[in-house]
Amino acid sequence: MAHSINSAKKSLGQHFLHDGNVLRKIVNAAKVDENDHILEIGPGKGHLTKKLLLKGCSVTAIELDHDLVIGPLTDIASNPKLEIVEGDARTVDLKNYIANTTQFKLVANLPYNAGTN
Repeated sequence: MAHSINSAKKSLGQHFLHDGNVLRKIVNAAKVDENDHILEIGPGKGHLTKKLLLKGCSVTAIELDHDLVIGPLTDIASNPKLEIVEGDARTVDLKNYIANTTQFKLVANLPYNAGTN
């Protein structure tokens, strides 16, 4: 049975944040501005990613779920300030993606599984 990209994969501990108030609070708490480079882990469907990009910053988003990379994230993939990396953030060589910046901010709405493994 094919998995719908509209439903979360329990095996990955996914949950898709779409509440505008919570998204705004996360972005505000990170104090993001146009000079920042953001490392986002688990962008999911890209709701938080879109809010970050609206601040004018550049974003490197690391997503484990191939279905999300080729599905919902393609809507924003053409943004020149966004780099989408398909892979596991625990094993991706981050130097390949943040080497050109001396400072970056980590912003994420992590699945429970990602924070406990």
